[in-house]
Amino acid sequence: MSSAEADFDRLAQLDDEGWTANNHYHDFLLKHVPHDCENTLEIGCGTGAFARLLAKRCKRVIALDLSWR
Repeated sequence: MSSAEADFDRLAQLDDEGWTANNHYHDFLLKHVPHDCENTLEIGCGTGAFARLLAKRCKRVIALDLSWR
């Protein structure tokens, strides 16, 4: 495992509830996603909180992050 991967894994464990400063923008960003969206890609999904919201609106979501936690 690279040191970058280890750092991302460590950061992913800091908050058990999955809250990050990015959560503040979720509602704003979702307003710009069409309700009939076919595909989305989220890079740097962190805890996956926004990816789960996207999955309620889009048929297919691909979410990537260096951390496996």
